[in-house]
Amino acid sequence: MKKTHGDAGETPPRPGGAGEEYLLLVAATAPELRAALVALPGGETAQIPERPSFAFGERRAGLCALPLPSRKRLAVRCLVCGVGPAAAALSLGFHLGLGGEGRPAGVINCGYAGSYDLDRAPLGSVVLALSEHLPEYGVWVESDETVARRQRRTKDKDAANPPSSGERGFPLPLPLPQVCLESGPVFTRLELFPDRAMAELGLGNQDGGYEKDSLLRGAAATVAGVSGSARRAARMASLSGALVENMEGFALALACAAVGIPFIELRAVSNKAGARPLRKRNLDAADTAMSRAVSRLLGPVSGDILKHRMP
Repeated sequence: MKKTHGDAGETPPRPGGAGEEYLLLVAATAPELRAALVALPGGETAQIPERPSFAFGERRAGLCALPLPSRKRLAVRCLVCGVGPAAAALSLGFHLGLGGEGRPAGVINCGYAGSYDLDRAPLGSVVLALSEHLPEYGVWVESDETVARRQRRTKDKDAANPPSSGERGFPLPLPLPQVCLESGPVFTRLELFPDRAMAELGLGNQDGGYEKDSLLRGAAATVAGVSGSARRAARMASLSGALVENMEGFALALACAAVGIPFIELRAVSNKAGARPLRKRNLDAADTAMSRAVSRLLGPVSGDILKHRMP
């Protein structure tokens, strides 16, 4: 896969943090989080808020704790971050910026995704993201073809029908990076290192590379607007080289890269990107696949999920 301008290198070493050592399981919505937890002991009764909270006094809301006996004093806590890159960045950034609670040992992002190619990433499969891309970042210009079509519509007095999203040109590289990390400037691509993260956190089947036979591996693309046409989906896939499309991964990965926290992203395919209507998504298959993937990642656990505590 060709690299995008301004690729970031490896993440800097993770700083130590005070307080309880825990993994943070992050999903955009409560249903996605419940699907990830359902196979774990006590997961069906876990108290998950329906929306993210940014009130300082409620910073522990939704952070239900699940002890992992395989790691000393390591628990799993859960966070609903909201839908889209802006909400995800705000929610995780807010959490990481709080003092006194300690930073998570690692962050696991789980959620639904649309597949750009059902032959390569079929419904009900789970993709372990190896890189995150933001294909919409850049300077968007209209192609000559789009301009000509608009002129024809105006001439034919059909201007009330605007061009579809798939006809809106293409992005040009923006010379300004989104942010500069210690590893370098970040433009549209972030390399992820899930195997290294799992090794550091002691997760998954280390000898088997975390169930390589049951997980797909590839790039993921984060968009602010879901692809609503086949042409739009094809454009996003071409720009990113990704297998799947999501709305939070890049933002969460960037937050973790900025502070050196290991990051793992699991995406369960619920629909074909660009297909309409979205209500035809196969959420049952995606939920089952995500539950299995998270259960295998976290390994054998025992005990019940504790009710979330207020400070």
